[in-house]
Amino acid sequence: MAGGLSGTRRTIAQRMVASHQQTAPVTLVTTVDASQLVTVRSFLKTMMSDNAPSYGDIILKACFLALRKHPRINARWESDNVIEQSERSEEHTSELQSRGL
Repeated sequence: MAGGLSGTRRTIAQRMVASHQQTAPVTLVTTVDASQLVTVRSFLKTMMSDNAPSYGDIILKACFLALRKHPRINARWESDNVIEQSERSEEHTSELQSRGL
């Protein structure tokens, strides 16, 4: 694969370019109270020391738990249809659990 992209990476790149070309750019800026997140991570750091999950790990797990509870959130618009992708979130959730998250 010297100098080239694997099939998966090529597909990802093509879809990213298509998405950029076919959608309007939108930026969402919001403020959240993350004090409970800081408290949870501080607790985990005291319990797990060097193996404590990062803030990103905790947020990622929260997203996957939300997707498990509300699978219709994990959908995409294609042509004139909404296509749900809940089976993929289950795969990713299993992967996270295997990594201890």
